Amino acid sequence: MDHIPVLVNEAIAGLKIKKVGVFFDGTLGDGGFATEILKKLQGGTFVGLDVDPQALERSFNKIRSLKNFSKVSRRKEEFLLEDKNLKVFLLQRNFAQIAEIVQEKNLGGIDGIVLDLGFSSFQLEESRRGFSFLKQEDLDMRFDPRLDNRASDIINQLTKEELNEIFRFLGEEPLSRIIADTLVRQRRLKPIIKTQELVEIVKDVYGKKYRYRSKRHPATRVFQALRIAVNDELRNLQQALNSSGKVLNFGGRLDVISFHSLEDRIVKNFFKRSDFKIINKKPIIPSEDEKRQNPRSRSAKLRIGEKIKNGKKKNL
Repeated sequence: MDHIPVLVNEAIAGLKIKKVGVFFDGTLGDGGFATEILKKLQGGTFVGLDVDPQALERSFNKIRSLKNFSKVSRRKEEFLLEDKNLKVFLLQRNFAQIAEIVQEKNLGGIDGIVLDLGFSSFQLEESRRGFSFLKQEDLDMRFDPRLDNRASDIINQLTKEELNEIFRFLGEEPLSRIIADTLVRQRRLKPIIKTQELVEIVKDVYGKKYRYRSKRHPATRVFQALRIAVNDELRNLQQALNSSGKVLNFGGRLDVISFHSLEDRIVKNFFKRSDFKIINKKPIIPSEDEKRQNPRSRSAKLRIGEKIKNGKKKNL
């Protein structure tokens, strides 16, 4: 399944890509943003990161076919593609580690960073890791298979109070307490390890409370909360933003595409309190045409900031 990147034209324009520079894609996915950046970049360094080894492999194959690289090498968690003027590093690393990677690779300052906080169609439909509430799969939800805890570990090991907090805060789930209580009672009878086992429990709670009148699938918020918790997404996002502020050159751009209110709030607050000029006062959202062609883009919001010198902040 081909993944359609969201707001790609707007994000690439927002990066103000120079012919020669250093650019990061902190969330490679299927390589949609990476290929667009590399079409414009004629020299310098490009670094692409993803914790998902399958995504890294797909991006590598796509980028390798893009240019006639004179040198291609690959290790388990790192790929290098190189020609006379350009180096491309593809690393199985978390975007929270941007500052460490800049230091490791002796990159100096960065000219542009893009972070697409969504997950790919492949991960949802074909990864078999339990991201979709429409399929019967193991409750895994790890983007990075090196992580210790799966979604099933959280469901079967955390206390009722801890589960309630995850569903309430990370999923903004109105029935968080009832769902947490029901899960704890059900797991005493049998561990909950499959997606549809979780779905049926949540649907039953919603059926008793609302008689299925909810406009969205009842399990949407619970699955979102578990995915965020498993992958520690909000803490990693905050770390990535803080690191980006440190490694970007003055005039360098940071593009962040978020897909739910918790992410967008973190990004918005970061730009407000940091040494960034806010390029778009209101977030850029997909056009009606893009929403029709790619329904998963509906909730996307793009915010763009430009690194400035201390004391010269001016928001548009």
